[in-house]
Amino acid sequence: SLTAIKSRQDADIIDNVIIICPVRLTNQWERYCKIFNIKNFSIYGIQHFSNESLRETKSNELENFITEKTQIIIDESHMFKNSKAIRTPIFIKAINTDCYKIIMTGTPIGKHMGDLYSQFEILDKKILNYSSYTEFERMHLLYGGTDGKKVVGYVNIEEFAYSLEPYIFRLKRKDVLKDRKITYTKKAFYLDEEEREEYNKKLKELEQLKEKGKDFAVLGAIVKLQQIVSASQNRIECLKSIINCRPIIFYKFDKEAELIKKEFDYPILNGKTKKKDFDK
Repeated sequence: SLTAIKSRQDADIIDNVIIICPVRLTNQWERYCKIFNIKNFSIYGIQHFSNESLRETKSNELENFITEKTQIIIDESHMFKNSKAIRTPIFIKAINTDCYKIIMTGTPIGKHMGDLYSQFEILDKKILNYSSYTEFERMHLLYGGTDGKKVVGYVNIEEFAYSLEPYIFRLKRKDVLKDRKITYTKKAFYLDEEEREEYNKKLKELEQLKEKGKDFAVLGAIVKLQQIVSASQNRIECLKSIINCRPIIFYKFDKEAELIKKEFDYPILNGKTKKKDFDK
């Protein structure tokens, strides 16, 4: 998308670029815009259009910035899929100008086909050509379930697909990664004396449990062995020696995560991470 935008700027087709993305991605977009030498760009966090203290200001800014020579990119457009969410109508109104628009997402449909309605309304209301979501769901969605509010099927699906086809470009993971060489690095590390002593003690307990036929307890003992190894400071030092960029590190145990956070100063994402912290 940035390659296309650069070409449009060089050809004087567009004169400013507005990027709408999750707050956590704003720095990444800024970095790549500079790499591609994109001029006159502005970046807005999607969450700002839900924030009561910010949404009016941000909406007014957008309305003032957008002209017929503006390129708008909406990254993670599925965050506007709910037509009843506060930010969706506010955002659609703010960008309701004829200009260049691109929406991007890896998950266009979360619950059902209705998730596509608002995303394509952002592009151009004439694509689906419905006056409202109510008219759209009457034409395409079948409801059922115990309360009659669950989407259980679709109608006129071929007509719907035909309407969208000219405006969709799909890139699969295998296409993105086909030219990227994947390398694997294995590096050994050793437990220190104290860790080795604890490991051997747990290993002996595991063998005793196996002899007694306590299968479930054996599984628990195996986990204990894994915890000892994963929390080894030598393992962290080994990890340091092979990292030459800012990586994503997958972990299994909480203590392991604490060590990684302490040594690398990286944020931790897990099931306990609150949505507001994740968006940062």
